[in-house]
Amino acid sequence: MNPFTTPDRLFISRRPQDMRAGIQRLAATVTTDFGMDPTDGALYCFVSRDCLKMKLLRFDTIFPKFFQLWWSQRLRRSRPRWR
Repeated sequence: MNPFTTPDRLFISRRPQDMRAGIQRLAATVTTDFGMDPTDGALYCFVSRDCLKMKLLRFDTIFPKFFQLWWSQRLRRSRPRWR
């Protein structure tokens, strides 16, 4: 991913995800839950059940074309609350 570009859209999953999930499972979740194409260049955010871990998934649309996955180990101060 080019660090100087930002995604046009950000999608946050409201369902907790298994943090053992890899790129392929998260891409499948984007397809089934969001009904979107995971290769569209948007940024997808997934949070664990206890809201302490977060994964971000984005497909790099610039050469080379591949998925990038960022993983935040701990969200300490403010934990998101899903309702």
